[in-house]
Amino acid sequence: MLSPYRLCPCSLQTLGEPPASAQPTALLLAAVKALTAPALESFRAAEEALRATVSQHSARMERVGDVVGEIFTWLDDVEDPRARRAALGTIALLARAHPRDVVPACVAHALPWERGARELWKALGEEAQLSRHVLHQLLDKLRKSHREERSRSVSLAAMDTLYEIFFLWGYREAILQMFPHLLFLCVRQVQHVLDLRLPGTWTASQKSSPEGSSRLSPLSTSLEAVKTLFSMPRYWKEFASIQLQQGWEMIASRHHFSRGVGLIARTMVEHRNPQVPVVLREAIAIVQSREEEEALREIALTFCTESPSILSTVTKSDLQEHLMEWTQDNNPAIRRLCLRGLASVLFWPGKMENNERNIPRLLFQALKYLESSQPSIRHSAALFIGETIHHFVYLLAETVSADGIFHLCEGYLGRHHHKTNMDPVQQ
Repeated sequence: MLSPYRLCPCSLQTLGEPPASAQPTALLLAAVKALTAPALESFRAAEEALRATVSQHSARMERVGDVVGEIFTWLDDVEDPRARRAALGTIALLARAHPRDVVPACVAHALPWERGARELWKALGEEAQLSRHVLHQLLDKLRKSHREERSRSVSLAAMDTLYEIFFLWGYREAILQMFPHLLFLCVRQVQHVLDLRLPGTWTASQKSSPEGSSRLSPLSTSLEAVKTLFSMPRYWKEFASIQLQQGWEMIASRHHFSRGVGLIARTMVEHRNPQVPVVLREAIAIVQSREEEEALREIALTFCTESPSILSTVTKSDLQEHLMEWTQDNNPAIRRLCLRGLASVLFWPGKMENNERNIPRLLFQALKYLESSQPSIRHSAALFIGETIHHFVYLLAETVSADGIFHLCEGYLGRHHHKTNMDPVQQ
């Protein structure tokens, strides 16, 4: 705990001339605590002292994050709205000189919206650099909390703040710039809340609440955040299309979440959303990263396999190479989605380089997945092999030897028949 230079209200008139030994941080905290002085003259003197201290000494202040944390602790017991506004204004001023210290402290404290948080976040959003820093910190908090089972309250608080910030105009440009990151992590938060199985998360409220997320359940807050991303002026067609196809209800359902994610991806492509190229690039980066959470990788992979528009980001052959590489992933859900994606990509329009080489190789590599212990993977592999043989029978006849065809048919028919006729307990 920092030891502030103590100053009683009766000596506020001397704030302009502090002792030489007084540190700026100590003087700042003393002035903050003097804001609760009952006399208006004393309050104004403390307020002026705060402005002067920040203006003259903020650049050389040390341990600013600790100072801000102490101000927040002090605010927990302060009801005077005048004092609260002045203290929060001081935090916003400090953020301009020390964004890397102040913004994390603000995010960590999770000040209730009705107790002045709106004014603080609004002030931080007035500068482009600060608004981006705020969003980065909140997303980082969400990402970390998804990996830690005991961070439930952290993820919910971060989502509450993020949702409310979406309604502040100062963040609009930063939201558009960071749309892919926001989209993936907000969609993941919906799934995260569903996995928590909190009371009241079976259904989500359809009412938006820009005045305060405390009126919404955790599931509704997360869902409304995703919907708000598509409430941007240029994205209303996507929002309406998803609404008409009950996409919002899908992603708010444990049983239909994946279908809802796929619907969002397809709708963005169908309406030529300008974010599609950067969203797809981000999706590929997430799937390729072994540091990302598995559930987030699955969501990103769904975006990679739902539409031919990804071919504007990578070639068809490169995408197939990625999908074949990802079929070796340790995550069974990733392997299953890749096999389904391969079945879809083969029939997308567009040129595929070295087609004669790729298709037989993909088929023979897919055979081994018929031996998987996961029924969903066996099903996806069988679907891929069956559809490929059906649609490319003439190509296979021309490019694969008779022995190869026999081996392929024997492997597919024999193994698939064996697996589908096994006792359910053995499967």
